[in-house]
Amino acid sequence: MEKLVLHRQAMTAFQSYVDVAVSQGLSLIDSGTFLRAAAKDLRLNLSTQEITKMTVAARSASRIDEGIINSGVEVVIDEETSLWEGLLANNGTTMIIGGPKTGKTKFFLASIGAWPWGSQWNDPRKRQFLGRSFKDSCPAVIIVGNDMTKAQWLTAMADYGLATINKDVESDAVLGHTNSPIEKLIHMGGQVGLDAEGIELIANEASNYNRSIILVDSYNAAIRKLGISESSEDLASPLRDLQEATAPLGASLVVIHHTNKVETDDPVMACRGNTSLPSAVDQILLMTRPGSSEKLPMEGPRIIHSLGRLGEERFLVNMDNQKQWTLEGSIEEM
Repeated sequence: MEKLVLHRQAMTAFQSYVDVAVSQGLSLIDSGTFLRAAAKDLRLNLSTQEITKMTVAARSASRIDEGIINSGVEVVIDEETSLWEGLLANNGTTMIIGGPKTGKTKFFLASIGAWPWGSQWNDPRKRQFLGRSFKDSCPAVIIVGNDMTKAQWLTAMADYGLATINKDVESDAVLGHTNSPIEKLIHMGGQVGLDAEGIELIANEASNYNRSIILVDSYNAAIRKLGISESSEDLASPLRDLQEATAPLGASLVVIHHTNKVETDDPVMACRGNTSLPSAVDQILLMTRPGSSEKLPMEGPRIIHSLGRLGEERFLVNMDNQKQWTLEGSIEEM
């Protein structure tokens, strides 16, 4: 009994240290170092995951006031609902879904490569892509890309001017580096998922920028270690946690996901897994290929069906053998 009382007292004291770390705005690394030392002093045997969970919970509690508007209080709102007209939700979540090898990631990277950033924004000729306007210069882009290795990512990014790849003459090694606006690339080797620690790391990175786009590619890879069944109503829980952690930071989320095996042109019904997942997003872009994709080369036409709070439209795009994208027109007009 005495041991239980002492443990509770130690945990209460430790919670006060957690609150201090949150109030001081310490990063994940700094707060982890601080709290591990506090746990040791209090003779508490807490794992890194347990400490991170308590930190995330405290941070969530501290943000509650930010999500409440009292009567008569003036607030500033962003009237712009789109980052990329009708396709990417501003400070919301967009999900790009499609079957294997339909070009979901390439489509996203092509849009970022075409999106002017910094001083490029002064050139009005660059403010559209596939017939749709960008609403401002490109925000900082953070990629959580568990589906590909660093070499695969850099190669894909290089196709759209987002990375450079050179062979070192002396070592014969292939060297690559990203160019802005890609501020952070977390590839397969980074082992960052949508658990408490991963979400905290992503949120800390997003807090460095006034606006950001966070790409999660793919959702399945990001939640694989959590052991959540696709049929479970908890399928959307990691995404909800990420939204809660990043929305106050001005971040916009783009999530790459797969379609189910049932052929349908309804983006909601095509989304693989429990319906809680499409319910958690603002816009869904369903990418399909006319005909049997198994018999088609990688290049060729794609139908994109966009549905959600930004509206609904269906249009045809084409990716050529140089991986460049062009607009073919609206499905309704063809």
